[in-house]
Amino acid sequence: MRPIFPATLFWLDYFRLTLSLAVVMTGGGTITAYAQVNVESVRPQEAEEGFNAKVDGSLTLIRGNVSLTQLGAGTVIHYRSGEHFTFLKGLINYGEKSDETFLSQSFSHFRWTWMPQNYLGLESFAQVQSDRFRRLTYRQLYGGGTRLTVMSQSDHQLSLGLGAMFELERSSERATVGDRMIDIKLTEKNIRATSYLTSHHRFQAATELNLNATVYYQPRFDKLDDYRVLADLSLDIKLSEHFSLVETLNLLYDSEPPPGVVNYDLKTITSLRIRL
Repeated sequence: MRPIFPATLFWLDYFRLTLSLAVVMTGGGTITAYAQVNVESVRPQEAEEGFNAKVDGSLTLIRGNVSLTQLGAGTVIHYRSGEHFTFLKGLINYGEKSDETFLSQSFSHFRWTWMPQNYLGLESFAQVQSDRFRRLTYRQLYGGGTRLTVMSQSDHQLSLGLGAMFELERSSERATVGDRMIDIKLTEKNIRATSYLTSHHRFQAATELNLNATVYYQPRFDKLDDYRVLADLSLDIKLSEHFSLVETLNLLYDSEPPPGVVNYDLKTITSLRIRL
């Protein structure tokens, strides 16, 4: 086991900075959504002992016939100590087009995993988020479950997660009262099952390729036809020691979205990743 150094040396030893330049194409009525987020995408396949941090930043500026500004920032912090693995992920996105806000989102997720056996363990998590354009004022959830490693090889991993979570959602609905529009505040408290299947595969062709796929399924226990599905697929193409091209496809489906919100979001991202 790696000896413990002072915190400053941990950060100097393990800190990684990743700058992502993203081009986003979307469908389904909103730019992107964090009603569900694939946190498995930030779980390293071979995490080192101690701390590891990553910071993402993006800026889009368009001027001329269209005036658009979009900012994005995120961070992921990992910590591994023997059988215990912990990570924290945070994201924020904001965008304006012609001086009107079209994107306003925030998200944070904390997860702890304990794997006393190589193939079976426990995990717990907490999450807070908001998404103005999905009328999601506030969402928090707490949950836990089991994690089963089905396959664990140097280039191929497959894992399954099963658990439950408590969910509190505050959203808004537009309604007409007389001759004016008002926002009606809605609050829901649900207990959902949560399950996921995630895989990672590394291939060596003309260059190194890393394929990651994750599917989440989250139905309500008391109403199984109220469910959410998230499918996430990404391909990391290594260009050099410090550069890689990342193609990502993300699909979110909500069987019962807030009133006035389309029930799916489709997003594709092309990113240039720089590792320093």
